[in-house]
Amino acid sequence: MEPIDVKVDDLGRITVTQPATGAVWRPDPWENSPGHLTLKGKDGRLFSCDLAQCRQVAVERRDARWFVSFSGFHSPAGEIDGTLQVRVEADGDSLLVAVESLALQRGDVAFVRLAYPLRSFYLETGTPEGYLVLTHKEGCLLPTDDARLDTVDFWMLEDSVRSLAGEGILYGWTMPFFGARHGKGGYTAVIETPFDAEMACVYNYDGIMRFVGKGERSPYPRIAACWPVWLATKGKFGYERRVRYAFASRLDYVGMAKHYRRFAAAEGIVKTLTEKAASRPNVNLLAGAPYLAYYVGYPHIEPQQPGYEYRYSDLKRTIDDLSTDLRLKRASIHFWGGLAKRPPGGWPVDESAGTRDDLKAAIDAAHRAGFLFTFYTDVSALLEETPLWNPDWMVKNEDGSLRGYRWSRNCSTLYKRFAADFLPHLVKEMGVKACYIDCIGAHLRECYSESHPTTRDEDRRRREDLWRYVHNLGLVYGGEHIVWWSVPWHDYANDVGAAEGGHHILDRHRIPLFHLVFGDCLICFPWAGADYASNRGPGIYGMLLRDMLVGIPPMFFMNLRDAARWRERIRLSYDTLCPVAEATFSSELLSHERLTADGLVQRTRFENGVEVVVNFSDEGFTGEGAALPGRGFKATGLPKAHEGRFVIDCKLKTAE
Repeated sequence: MEPIDVKVDDLGRITVTQPATGAVWRPDPWENSPGHLTLKGKDGRLFSCDLAQCRQVAVERRDARWFVSFSGFHSPAGEIDGTLQVRVEADGDSLLVAVESLALQRGDVAFVRLAYPLRSFYLETGTPEGYLVLTHKEGCLLPTDDARLDTVDFWMLEDSVRSLAGEGILYGWTMPFFGARHGKGGYTAVIETPFDAEMACVYNYDGIMRFVGKGERSPYPRIAACWPVWLATKGKFGYERRVRYAFASRLDYVGMAKHYRRFAAAEGIVKTLTEKAASRPNVNLLAGAPYLAYYVGYPHIEPQQPGYEYRYSDLKRTIDDLSTDLRLKRASIHFWGGLAKRPPGGWPVDESAGTRDDLKAAIDAAHRAGFLFTFYTDVSALLEETPLWNPDWMVKNEDGSLRGYRWSRNCSTLYKRFAADFLPHLVKEMGVKACYIDCIGAHLRECYSESHPTTRDEDRRRREDLWRYVHNLGLVYGGEHIVWWSVPWHDYANDVGAAEGGHHILDRHRIPLFHLVFGDCLICFPWAGADYASNRGPGIYGMLLRDMLVGIPPMFFMNLRDAARWRERIRLSYDTLCPVAEATFSSELLSHERLTADGLVQRTRFENGVEVVVNFSDEGFTGEGAALPGRGFKATGLPKAHEGRFVIDCKLKTAE
């Protein structure tokens, strides 16, 4: 343990020094503000109150604790009576910042959000060995020094960090922590009360868009920073909000991930695949199993629309081919079809593609081969063009409007009820051993419906009720949009990886943070749009190398009518990835390294001794205890040697 020095000034701003490294972590450098409080009047107008401008700020120190009281909030609408209480505690190498309470004397205003400690413990752009660590999707770095990127990526990054994209809320965060490294010092910040919280960020930005419209340069320094934003619970502050910072020397992103894993384990969130298989043995069928999704238009269109006609015999023939001619030992078949009712329905069987027995024959063929079989289902969706349309099921927003997006309209209070209408039939009559339910692994919401009101924390508990029901049926469970709190309930999930081109800043330096924390708890497949039947992103060879690093099997989303088109690629990816995926199925990912400055050569190590090195470059690499050809890979610690390279075979034929 390396004790820290903490100071809280007379405005409630916090400074932390790491004596062992000399690193100094300072408060907001832009407005010198401890935080911003946002309130809302009865007319819906928002008031932003800078806590530095409060009528009174009182700071009391008791040993290693500071109690800060902000009273009388200054706003454009005049002073608003109220008091905000904050507690700051130093304990060895740890700093706890707790927002204890907010009391408002005026009944015509309501709490909306609080940013505190605002822009604190930032990195100044240009800091050597400096980077911010963010849990955007699978995880990313935001370096503060010069980025080594390809030309177009460099343009995208440089233009974005000097635009409105240079700051904002971190959408798509998958774990409630962030961190920063500054030379030899660093910290990990864990949001201990994450369900009514957001993260706000500055991405190597100087706020120029606040000034350039007036013909001015920004007076602010360029910084990288992340801080918590505390949200209202149905218009009230509600309960104490806490973020805890742990400081350490030579802290890197792997150390930050492992720090959070220890916290998550203490919270009961780390539940390994081995532990899950103890009560549901079919979970073991996921070991080294490619994720093969076959699509026939459902749920987007009614069954058997022109151009999407198919027969269950086509599905059985495809499954038989996987197990016989392609000789796959494991697979997870995910069928987007077979059901007559679209979400949130899921029964009966669609008999326009064949009889129920015909569909059962395809499922039985999968099980005989040692495969898992799942139907696509979604209890959150409500499609306006279907007979199931019922606006009373929808999430109601605070302003009385109904949630518009079609794939997550339903309130979670109804999820278990919908699933209970179809899951028992799929288990008893079709014999499925696995279940996939789309779109419910993240995105907590408040619902203001009079018949099913829900806070974010209640929303989480309703989803957990559904998953507990699924587990009690003995089913292997998979879904989409995974985040930390849903890990104990999922055995696999897609949409862990970032979408290609989804964020010009955060997609530039990806790191497998989620896998370092939870990789042995579920199979963390990437975004569906980055699957192996897609031409988006880094191409098939880049995808194979990307997923081998973290022990992920192949994932395909294919039209059933095109199944034969992907046979060769399925076999190639199976032979390449599945030996590593099977060996590391429930083994913790211990480390990840970028062996070159541009990140094109990377290495991972697993708890069971498996080590993987990949080279995304066309050029050979020698160094750091590894030697690889261009587009090469090597995995050690397996029962058999596993290495190779991908060769682009281009033979040109010229006319004489």
